[in-house]
Amino acid sequence: MLLADSHEIARAGVRTMLDQARHIEIIGEAGTVTTAVEEARRLRPDVMLIELRFRDGRGIDVFRHVHEVSPNTRLLVLTYSTDDESIISALRSGVLGFVLKTVTMPALVQAVETVAAGQLFLDPSIASKLVAYVRNQPASIHEKNQRALSTQEHRVMELVAQGKTNKEIASALGLSDKTIKNYLSHVYEKLQVTRRAHATKLFVEGTRTFTTASLADFSCPS
Repeated sequence: MLLADSHEIARAGVRTMLDQARHIEIIGEAGTVTTAVEEARRLRPDVMLIELRFRDGRGIDVFRHVHEVSPNTRLLVLTYSTDDESIISALRSGVLGFVLKTVTMPALVQAVETVAAGQLFLDPSIASKLVAYVRNQPASIHEKNQRALSTQEHRVMELVAQGKTNKEIASALGLSDKTIKNYLSHVYEKLQVTRRAHATKLFVEGTRTFTTASLADFSCPS
C-alpha cells in the first residue's frame, strides 16, 4: 500500500496503526501530488491511501493520474472532512472508499481490506451525507417522466431495450400487437419523444441512473 498525505505526522500515525496489521504492507509514501503520481507509477500499489487536499494541489488531481499510470491501484481517501461535491467528484474519479481521520485502527484495516477486494467502503457519516445529497438532487425531466411509466409500460420497454419486435413483445406478455402499439404511444408521450430508438436510449439511461436505492449496495462499517 502507498500512503499519500502532505502531513508527515499524519503519515506516521497511519503507518503506526497499519503496522499492527501484518497482512498489510506499506511500500511507500508521498507528500505531494507530483510524488504521489510518480510513486504510483513506480510501485504499482494495490491500494493508495490518500488525503483529499495537498499543499501543491488536490487529491482529485491525483485520482485521475493514478488511474492512468497504475490502472489496478484502488484508491481509499482518508481525510478530516468532506463536502458533498468532493465526495461525488471523487467517486466519479474512481475512488472506492472514504474514511475520516478519526477512524479507529480496526475500522481502517477493514476499509483497506474492503477496497483492496474491489468493494466500496464508506464511513457511516459520509454515507449519510451522500444519501442526503442524492435525495436532494432534482430529477431531470426525463427521469421524472420515466417514473410516470406504469408497471406494464416498464415491462414493454424492458423488452424493447432487449431488441424485441412488437410481435415478440405481444407474445411474451400475452397481449395483442395493437395493445403493444398503444403502450408504446403512451411511453413516447411521457418521455416526450417520437422515435423508438430515442425512447429506448432514454429508458436504458434512466435505469442506470445513480439513485438512492443503489446506496444499499455500499459496503459500510458495521
